[in-house]
Amino acid sequence: MFIRNLQIKNGVLYARNTFYSLSPEIDVRADPIFRTPGLVSAGLAILFGFGFHDLLYLHELFVIAGFVVASIAIGFSSARLVIIKPSLRGSELSVAGYDTYPRIRQIAAEIVEAAQSQKEHRS
Repeated sequence: MFIRNLQIKNGVLYARNTFYSLSPEIDVRADPIFRTPGLVSAGLAILFGFGFHDLLYLHELFVIAGFVVASIAIGFSSARLVIIKPSLRGSELSVAGYDTYPRIRQIAAEIVEAAQSQKEHRS
């Protein structure tokens, strides 16, 4: 799920169909999970292009080059937001959503800031 409609209010993170109460012991990560598959698929396409370059037309080589560029771009720009709480560790509920890597990093920073403010309010 893309998390464009994410909101943080009163120490609670509201995602599309779920919500997480933010506490100081949470760990937030921005995982670039599509980086390796993007590089592998681009590498395989490059190998295919080099292997069959003598049989391929020029426009087919351009299509392969476009696929390589798109695979690398998508692989490096996509990420998932993972929220780890002691009660959620190892479950599927710990994944909040997917989005672009800069947006996920921004959201992760906001979540950490909100969790720290919850810690200060409790003290």
